[in-house]
This record gives sequence, C-alpha cells and structure tokens, in this order.
Amino acid sequence: MSGPSELWRMRRQFASQLAACSFMTYALCLSSRHPSRFQICRSTGQIAMTELLPGISSNLPVCATSDVVPFRLTLNMQTFLGPIFTEGILTSGILAIARSLTEPEV
Repeated sequence: MSGPSELWRMRRQFASQLAACSFMTYALCLSSRHPSRFQICRSTGQIAMTELLPGISSNLPVCATSDVVPFRLTLNMQTFLGPIFTEGILTSGILAIARSLTEPEV
C-alpha cells in the first residue's frame, strides 16, 4: 500500500465484497466454503469465490446446507476488518442487499 488511505480503501472494498459473498452463501445455500476457494486480491480487496456448490438436503429435494454457520467470517477476517468495518459496512451491506431484494420498487 502506498499509504493509510489506500489500506482503508482496500479494507472498505473487502468489507463490502464480504457482505455480498456472505449474503450469497446464505441465500443460495452454498456449501463447502473452504479457505482455498476464496480468492482475495490484495491490492483492491475484491473477493472471487470458486466452485460455488449448492448444498442439497439428503431427506427432501430442496437446497439446504449442513454448515453450522451460514457464512464465513473467521477470526482473521474480523481482526483485519476491525469493529468499524464489521459493525458498519459489513452489517449494513448485508441488510442493504436483503432489502433491495425484498422491498418493492417505489
């Protein structure tokens, strides 16, 4: 990074990308979210997930996942984001995506 402002911008982009990935893994019941399947750009903070595999229930023909946690937010991610990005951009990003999909257009 060339300075603190570049680091802040990258962390902000990472938080918004993580919000989108978290909502997508929960809404689409994506499973097998291993760390090797997350590609993170260190200069921009963008996230690309490889091998998006939806989970299928063994009892019913519906999408379901057996993961205990609905999305991946490890301790390292929480430490990197800090409380400002975790409670600010990450949570508001997840809520903004959910509201944009559920609220009718005005």
